[in-house]
Parts: sequence; structure tokens; C-alpha cells
Amino acid sequence: MPPSSNPSDALSQPSVPALSRTIGDKQAEPYQARIAASVRNAIQRGRSGAVLAPTGSGKSLLAAGAAEDAVSLGKPILVLHPDVSLLRQNYAQFQAVPAVKGAQTTLVRNSDVGRVDALTSRLR
Repeated sequence: MPPSSNPSDALSQPSVPALSRTIGDKQAEPYQARIAASVRNAIQRGRSGAVLAPTGSGKSLLAAGAAEDAVSLGKPILVLHPDVSLLRQNYAQFQAVPAVKGAQTTLVRNSDVGRVDALTSRLR
């Protein structure tokens, strides 16, 4: 069916349902729910990725959502932090998600990143 050139026809088209996502005790904004759905899809397929977004956009919430998804899917997840303040922020966000709060976690120092022996010994 060719696209209509009549603007009023667009109003009668069914709209795409808005995504909704609750992570812990927080309700994600629609743009966050779309990102979270994309991340969950990647986790399901065994893919990796990164969320690049501006300050204050909810990356810590999205990381907690990704951890929640990974736990529910029985998949491992690695969350990296550039500094200790963000690590503390994300840790607090993770603790607000019941599925993640009880999951096995480990903290790795910057000096251990890339050392397989250091990582595997901490995950046992």
C-alpha cells in the first residue's frame, strides 16, 4: 500500500505502543525504556555493547536494568566504571533492584582489568 499524502490519514494510523520499564523502584522514561529493551535484546543474543549518553541521562539506572536482565536470563554481565564515585552511585542503584541485590558480584581494581587470572579467581 503506497504512503498517503493526506496528513489527516496519519492521525488515523495506529500508534506504536510506548515502552514501559520499572527498574527497582524507579520508572524509566520512555527513551530509557527503549535503550533498556535494546540492551536486553543484546544480552539475550550473547552480545556486548556500551551505552553512551550525557550526564544525568540515567546510565546508572540503565546499568541496573541490564544487570537485572542478565540475572533473569542467567547471563553474566560486566559493568565498568571510570572512577570510584560512579562505582558507588551504580552500586547504590543496583542495591535497589531485588534481583540484582542477591546476585553474585565482585569488585575489580583497575590494575586487575585485563588479567584473566585475577578476574577468574574473584568470580569463583
